[in-house]
Order: sequence, then structure tokens, then C-alpha cells
Amino acid sequence: MIVRISYPVTPDTPLYPGTPPPAMKNHRSMVSGDISNHSLAGFSLHSGTHIDAPRHFCPEGSTVRDLLRPENSYYPSYCLDIPCGPDQCITQRDLDSINHAPFRDAQAILIRTGLSRIRATSPMDYAQKNPVIDPGIVTFLRTAYPSLLLFGIDAISVANHLHKEEGRACHREFLCRDPPVLILEDADLSDKRLGHEPFTLMLYPFFMDETEATPVVAIAQLKDG
Repeated sequence: MIVRISYPVTPDTPLYPGTPPPAMKNHRSMVSGDISNHSLAGFSLHSGTHIDAPRHFCPEGSTVRDLLRPENSYYPSYCLDIPCGPDQCITQRDLDSINHAPFRDAQAILIRTGLSRIRATSPMDYAQKNPVIDPGIVTFLRTAYPSLLLFGIDAISVANHLHKEEGRACHREFLCRDPPVLILEDADLSDKRLGHEPFTLMLYPFFMDETEATPVVAIAQLKDG
């Protein structure tokens, strides 16, 4: 069973404050007499569901090309529920309420805050009032999940623009330590079939180069039944 957990990039895609919006223009147009239609698009590599690589916050960090292939598989992956309201802080206390032992072998941990419920109806709040992640939890996650390669969340970012220092520290804790833990942001984790049963997370990068980020097509392959 396949569950899509990525959003497409559209002109209405919510973006972290300060991120330039997608832009499109016609290169050729049949209405104008050209033989075919040909469109050009430009957008930030941090648009929609995307991966942050170490180069995002680490000057000498690895890039998308260094760490991702055309197809990337993470197994086992788990989705953990930490319900949050806008601007709420995710702290060690929230993690302490979870029995982490069954998921110790995780290569990918996805946190479902539930904030995706407002992405379509209140995109401004989704982009500007996402949960604040205490950077101190990253050390705990690395210890609890020694095989961790990727951390994901159903929010615009692990950073909140009103708490910039915490967000920068959180990125560095994930990306700049050895080994780096990639960050999957703006994931669609609304499907309740995602949970404590292990699944395979598959990522297909949109753009592979010496860059710090890329949008991805992300799917979860669940066990049938």
C-alpha cells in the first residue's frame, strides 16, 4: 500500500516567511503564434515538501548530490504523534510521553503535530505559527535512535520565524553533527494509517546538484493489510 506524504509545488504553496514565491511565465505561446506552448518556472528549493541537507546551515556541509540518489529508501520508518497548536513548543517532556524502545531501529522518524489540518484553510497561520522545536531534543533523538538518518515533520519548518535562534540551533543539531540527519519539512502526515507500524519511506528528489535543499516526492510504503 502506498501513501503519498508530499505536497506539490503550486502558486499557492505556503512558504516559510521571506521565501520568494514560485514564478511562472510563458517562453512560447501558441496564442502568440508559436508552434507550441513552453512554460518556465522558478521557485525556492525550500518550497513544498522538501529536504534540508547539511549545506543549508553548515558552510562545509554535504549537499543534496552528496547524500541523495534518484531514489532513496529509509526502513524502518515510524510516524509518532505529538499534537501541537500554533506556536506551541515541542520539548523533552513531549518526547518523554512516548515509549521509544519499539522504534529504536528507526532510520526515519516523522512527527505528526496535526498542524496540516490548517494548511489549506489557513496557509498564513500554517507558515507563520508552526511549532517551535527545542533544539535540545535532537541529542535525545540521536541517542534514542542510533540509526537515525532523517527527521520529518508536518509543519513548514523545524524553525519558527518568531524564534529564529532556536530554529537555527535545531537545524545545526540535525545537520552539522556527524553523522548528519536530513530534515524533511512540510510533509503531509494526515493519513492515519501512518503510525507505529514500520513502513518504508521513499524520497525522489526534484533537483540533484551541489545545493542545500530540494523539493521531493515522498511516499510511504505500508505493509498490506
